[in-house]
Amino acid sequence: MAQPHVLEHGRHAVLPGYSARFVLRGIPFVEPRFLALVEDADAEAHGVLFSIDDAGWEEMSRHEMTYERRLVRVRAGDEEVEAIALVAPRWVLRTERPPSARYARLLVVGGQAHGLPEELVATWRGYAETGPKLSIHLAGLRYPVVWLARYIGTPAAALIVLLTITGLAAGCVRLLLG
Repeated sequence: MAQPHVLEHGRHAVLPGYSARFVLRGIPFVEPRFLALVEDADAEAHGVLFSIDDAGWEEMSRHEMTYERRLVRVRAGDEEVEAIALVAPRWVLRTERPPSARYARLLVVGGQAHGLPEELVATWRGYAETGPKLSIHLAGLRYPVVWLARYIGTPAAALIVLLTITGLAAGCVRLLLG
């Protein structure tokens, strides 16, 4: 919801028969949960409807591999629109838990920009203040990983950065403990 294209071109939409919950597992202590659409006959999920070109769809599909693509009908303003929703399959659902502060901040920005219900945005704002903050501090590592990934691939680049951090942390512990 907070991507530049979505901020500029998206609009508030409501999807009946689904709820949006923090049930998709992430990385413990860093990104513990992600928001996912879950079938729920008595609910409706608020989100952002936007168009995306083929290249954008391919890029998004590389990042959002876990989800099932479903053809749905959403309400956007006074009209009903056919759209593709990314829905979490039952086999990946976990107990609902709060997201990271970083992730919640992105939801707040997108929710405010698109006029999502204030009580929903307020809930996300609470998570932004109380959720795990480690991913905020790690966000700066994105650029070295992206740079290295051009030459050696993303998994190898992430591993090198992780091993570097681990080595630095071990060195700090040795210094502190004498």
